[in-house]
Amino acid sequence: MTAPAERASERLAALGLTLPPVAAPVAAYVPAVRTGSYVYVSGQLPLVDGKLQATGKVGASVSVEEAAALARICALN
Repeated sequence: MTAPAERASERLAALGLTLPPVAAPVAAYVPAVRTGSYVYVSGQLPLVDGKLQATGKVGASVSVEEAAALARICALN
């Protein structure tokens, strides 16, 4: 039986995704809290190589497709 972290790495690789280096926090906060099977995250931004990829409101200055791509970056971060 493989460990959960190993399975997660295999799944990410199968999707063609790689985890970026851990970004330094930009404020004082708890980045994640685990409660049972849930993990609540805070302060995740769509940063790539330390650069914010976009800001704005979905449907106004950011399309739904762009927002989905940005959310994916946040999830990987």
